[in-house]
Amino acid sequence: MSGGVRRAWTSLYVVADVHGDYPRLAAALEACDDRPVVLVGDYVDRGLDARLTLELLLLTLRRRDDVVCLRGNHENRLLEFLRDGADAVPPGGGAAATMRSYVPGQSWSSFRASFPPEHRAFLAGMPLWLETPDLFVSHAGLNPDAPASRTAAALTLGGPERFTRSVGTLFEKTVVCGHFIQRGGTPHLGDRFIAIDLGCGTLPDAPLAVLSWPERTVRMF
Repeated sequence: MSGGVRRAWTSLYVVADVHGDYPRLAAALEACDDRPVVLVGDYVDRGLDARLTLELLLLTLRRRDDVVCLRGNHENRLLEFLRDGADAVPPGGGAAATMRSYVPGQSWSSFRASFPPEHRAFLAGMPLWLETPDLFVSHAGLNPDAPASRTAAALTLGGPERFTRSVGTLFEKTVVCGHFIQRGGTPHLGDRFIAIDLGCGTLPDAPLAVLSWPERTVRMF
């Protein structure tokens, strides 16, 4: 899916990058059952169990109609590898951990050949953004030089310029994202730009952050 979704939600939770940390995601979803939930992407790679993470998200979507899973750059990279076949370069960025969660001790070719069709369809169908009356949520926020762009690159990649140059004059809503690891356990809570990835599944013992909106508070799991 290349587009996004709009919801009339005025209160919600935004869940940061998971990177295969199934136990933290399970704890967060169990606690966040009193309002809608949007997850910013990067469910796979680096952490211990990407397969269980995706299975939990699918189960959650079957049980709830107020959960949205956005796509991150790691999902994009995995989809490219699954699509491109034998000539594709195996994905980096901790993707070996994802392969081990599906086919321990096997090869990249066996991983691709046996990847569950349901999981592949789930990844491919993920929207890139979610918009509410107050918020715009995507994996890496918005390009401050082209805030109207809704390409996968614009919404799932980016650099530190997204912190130093505000989109406030060109975009009226608060932007919430993951992708940019905020070291030291403190999320970036700017007036119009919020980044909540604290390194879950990437840094040792890093927590999974969940933003509560409109309170602008962050819970750790």
